[in-house]
Amino acid sequence: MTSGGITSSAPGRRAWVGVCLLLVLLTAAIYGRVYRFEFVNYDDGRYVTENAFVMRPFTADSLRWAFTTGYFANWHPVTWLSHMLDYRLFGTNPAGHHVVNVLIHALNAILLFEVLRRASARVGGKTRAFWCSALIALLFAVHPLRVESVAWVSERKDVLSACFGLLALLAYVDYTKRPAIGRYLLIVPPFALGLMSKSMLVTLPVLLLLLDYWPLRRFECEGASSGTALRRWFWLGVEKVPLFALSLGTVLIAIQLKSPQTASAQARAGQALLATAGYIWKTLWPSRLAAFYPHRGASVTWSFALLLCAVLGAISIVAFCNWRKRPYLTMGWLWYLGALAPASGIVQIGDHGMADRYTYLPTVGLYVMLAWSLGDWARGSRARARAGGAVASAVLVAFSVVAWRQAGYWRDSETLWRRAVAATEDNEMAHVKLGTALMARGAYAEAAAQFEEALRIRPDSDRAVNNLASLRLSEGRPGEALTFATRALAMNPDNPLAHINAGIALASLERMDEAMAHFTEALKLEPGNQDAHFNLATAFYLRREYENAATHFGETVRADPFDVRAHFGLGVCLFSLARFDEARDAFERVLRLQPNHAEAKDYLARMPQAAGS
Repeated sequence: MTSGGITSSAPGRRAWVGVCLLLVLLTAAIYGRVYRFEFVNYDDGRYVTENAFVMRPFTADSLRWAFTTGYFANWHPVTWLSHMLDYRLFGTNPAGHHVVNVLIHALNAILLFEVLRRASARVGGKTRAFWCSALIALLFAVHPLRVESVAWVSERKDVLSACFGLLALLAYVDYTKRPAIGRYLLIVPPFALGLMSKSMLVTLPVLLLLLDYWPLRRFECEGASSGTALRRWFWLGVEKVPLFALSLGTVLIAIQLKSPQTASAQARAGQALLATAGYIWKTLWPSRLAAFYPHRGASVTWSFALLLCAVLGAISIVAFCNWRKRPYLTMGWLWYLGALAPASGIVQIGDHGMADRYTYLPTVGLYVMLAWSLGDWARGSRARARAGGAVASAVLVAFSVVAWRQAGYWRDSETLWRRAVAATEDNEMAHVKLGTALMARGAYAEAAAQFEEALRIRPDSDRAVNNLASLRLSEGRPGEALTFATRALAMNPDNPLAHINAGIALASLERMDEAMAHFTEALKLEPGNQDAHFNLATAFYLRREYENAATHFGETVRADPFDVRAHFGLGVCLFSLARFDEARDAFERVLRLQPNHAEAKDYLARMPQAAGS
């Protein structure tokens, strides 16, 4: 930390600037190369590169969509607006999208430092509070568990919600020093924006109560009876009622959008134990980090569950037994449990069992426990202060190196999923995603091997089978593709992508009526699916049903205004229907998107003669 240790010198403005500068420099050193990274095939398409609403200009429709959609089982309008703004600024160049994440993370580290510094100024002296707060913020900035939230474009919701949450905490700390209605109201906007960025922030009012306990110590009254202390806790809770109301509203929305609970209650409880203990271990020893961890809850035996309960129980006993002497242990432990609760695994959010991104704010509680314990140990001894500073510096350097290496795995989809396969066992999702990445660069044999491995791990994986269907279509083998698509539909009849693959295979085999039935079914399952619309439009065009074809090409360009093929198909249909003015507009849009499109130029050249005849 400093040459004199972590508690040796009184901090001033220069020290504050130095810590903030160090936070920025370390963040830049770890994540400075992400501007060269690509989008990855893990939600980035749905969030940015294939999302028509994100790619459209800001309109009343796009804004309405952002605030009303439950797309991808999430309600986070502010996150959508953030991606829309990025697309206006950077388009499909991933560099800017990545850099914005890094900048927000650096800001979050500074905000966390400032929140803790101000909140703990009255606890244990300003010097110790300053350096413990600095250590916590530095751990937060450089820890390898942060990499997923920062280096992954789709996790903008994580850094953004944390930013607003920390602003709310900062406003709250200022309010507690000089309580007033106006200052209280300043807490509400950032908290609301944070909830509209990611619903995991719903437990923030509980975190405020923990700050009241320590380090703000708002519950303490000199010479007060236990009854008075209880009444004080009660009124501190009442004070948070408007914030709890915002959280409740967000929870009700989340319940409406929650993912199907495919795991049993016992499996979810087992996974929650694994995750709660696992994140602690990964905080202390961040190895074998991966973009996706399979759900292991069903494999947790009763004996192992009891062992995990014993470990977590032991930590709880130590934390609660020190609630007076070392209140930072109690506060830090409850912060970790409370902030993690929405994503602990009790409520299944997806197919994964754990995710590094869920630790973004919860592990601050663990850092509080570690940093203040080190500060207590070093207090009153120059030698211990120096030793503590050396230990802290060594840990920060080690974490920074590991985080820099971990960030490198996010450079592209293939690197990301090769790492996930190496770092985990029997990871069906990682094999499927790796196969998809390999297929995208034409490595069909390697891709097929990955899909087959995914099927070995999970024989009922309809996504692996459907990807084999896509692969066979890419290889020009529609018969085999139809076999795989049919198999995928037998596993999951409600898979729209399998219907589309079956339809494309059938169309290639000149079984057009059956193909169109599959495209229609895909649209019933996922209204607005642009691939289904495009293929249905193509089928109608081949049958010379130009009106119907134009309708579906129109729906395709409405879903994706940048689809050159759909614009061109729409123009051809309108030309065939002698709707020349509309056809001209369609071909001109094609040329705006692709200036060298020869066929569009040819149709425009023929337009005057066709219109005159």
